Amino acid sequence: NSVWLLDESKEQLWSVGTESGNIIRIPMSKGIAGECRSRNAVINIPDAYEDGRFDQTVDKSTGYRTKSILAIPITIEKKDDNNVVEEQVIGVIQMINKIDFDGETGQFHDDDVKIMETFARFIGPRVASSGFLLTEAKVSEADKIKNLAKPTKRISNLGMRM
Repeated sequence: NSVWLLDESKEQLWSVGTESGNIIRIPMSKGIAGECRSRNAVINIPDAYEDGRFDQTVDKSTGYRTKSILAIPITIEKKDDNNVVEEQVIGVIQMINKIDFDGETGQFHDDDVKIMETFARFIGPRVASSGFLLTEAKVSEADKIKNLAKPTKRISNLGMRM
């Protein structure tokens, strides 16, 4: 399961790998998550291997077996230049292999979709205001501001005695 966030400046979606802790990046329109973002639509795949959009590369290299996939867009409302409110996709929640009550891998149902859509609507504005979506320009500008605020020397290092 992953949360993919949009990096518009690089035209990518990025996530942190749960096993490695490394940042993973994909083109923002690639794969199931990329299609979910591009179309701003829920994608519910009951059998990944029967769906041509599913890339089996990771499964083959790890021995893992992806069965079901649910991808939900994370959105915020944003005003355009004409002050018209529009929905902007800022990320994707991607769930894989639903575990049913009996412990078996199952399919995602309408109730699962409704729960995850509610969760995505809740976290969208919080993610947007968290700083995780900073563009490179904003990050470098923020770094400049931080560096300006840093003292160059401490009073105790100036040889002053108090």
